[in-house]
Amino acid sequence: MQALTALTEAGVQTSLFAAIALGSLLSLGLLFGCLRKLRVQQRLFTEAASRNADLQAMVSAYGQSLISMQTSLQELETQLKTFSERHLELQSQYAFAATFEEASRLVRDGSSAESLVSSCGLSDAEAELMVRLHQQEARP
Repeated sequence: MQALTALTEAGVQTSLFAAIALGSLLSLGLLFGCLRKLRVQQRLFTEAASRNADLQAMVSAYGQSLISMQTSLQELETQLKTFSERHLELQSQYAFAATFEEASRLVRDGSSAESLVSSCGLSDAEAELMVRLHQQEARP
């Protein structure tokens, strides 16, 4: 009986050892699985951090481009304003010259100073001057 008890105790010890060994192997397997997942997560995190840095650099570059474009746009607006003002000046000068050309033609056709005032919008003095200049040109 003692032999049976010793055998049973040895069997229990062997079974217990086998269970501990199996539990240890399962734990190691889980540990290695977790480590593998951790490495994958670490790699994904590194890739995401790198992508984030790239995106931040792109946003910064776009910001600098926007600032540069804003400056250029402001310069263009200033130039456009200057050109618009100059255009208005030239239009005014052209209209003024066209008025005197029309008045000169009318004087050559025999119009009076009063007629020039009403049709061309000249002042009385301007109309009189136009008529006198035409009379001087007409004399030999």
